[in-house]
Amino acid sequence: CSSDLVDNMDTTRSYNAINGTTDATPAASSTNHGTMVAGIIGAAADNAKGVIGVAPNIKMAAMNWLENQTYQNLERAWLTGVGANEIAVTNNSWGSFFDNDSIYDALLRDGTSNLRSGKGRVYVMAAGNSRHIGHNANLTYVQSTRYTVNVAALKYDNTYAFYSTPGSNVLVSGYAGTFDTVDPTIGTTAPMGTGNQNGLDTW
Repeated sequence: CSSDLVDNMDTTRSYNAINGTTDATPAASSTNHGTMVAGIIGAAADNAKGVIGVAPNIKMAAMNWLENQTYQNLERAWLTGVGANEIAVTNNSWGSFFDNDSIYDALLRDGTSNLRSGKGRVYVMAAGNSRHIGHNANLTYVQSTRYTVNVAALKYDNTYAFYSTPGSNVLVSGYAGTFDTVDPTIGTTAPMGTGNQNGLDTW
C-alpha cells in the first residue's frame, strides 16, 4: 500500500470475496476502482505525498464484493463481517441498473437498526453511471429503499457529470468530475503502474 492509504486501512476488517482472506490489496481486484474510491474517501493528510481524502484520518476496511456477488458476501460486507458493530458507514460505489429485487431489505433494515449498538450504520449508494443512456435511479430497488443514502455526481462547476444517473431518490450530490482532459477533476490514488490522469501512481 502507498503511504497515502496504508495507515488508514484496517486489514482486520477487510475481506477478499474471491478467496476468503483479509487481503485488501489492489491485486485482490481486477480493476482499480476500489483503490481510487478509497483515495477520495480517506487518503492520508500531511505526508507531502499524493492527495488528501475527504476524511483523511479515518480507518477503512475493503471488500471486493463486485468480484464475487453472492448474498453471503454482501451479508458479510453490510452486516456480519469482523468488527461490523464498529463500522459507521458502508460505501457502495456500484453502477445502477434496472433491478426490482428486494432481497437487500433485510440486511439494510437490520444494519440501520441494530449495528453500532443500536445507532445504526449508514449505507451510501452511488446513483449510477448511466445518465447518458437514459437510465433513472428510480428503476433500481436498492437505490430507492428507505435504508440507503443515494448520491449523484457533480462537476467542478456544480453541473451534473454526464454519466451521473438522475432520479427523485437522489438525496445529495458530491463532486466527482469527469476526465482531466475535459474538465478540472478529482485526484486520487491508484495501484502502482496504473495511474493515468496527471500521473497519479501512489500504490
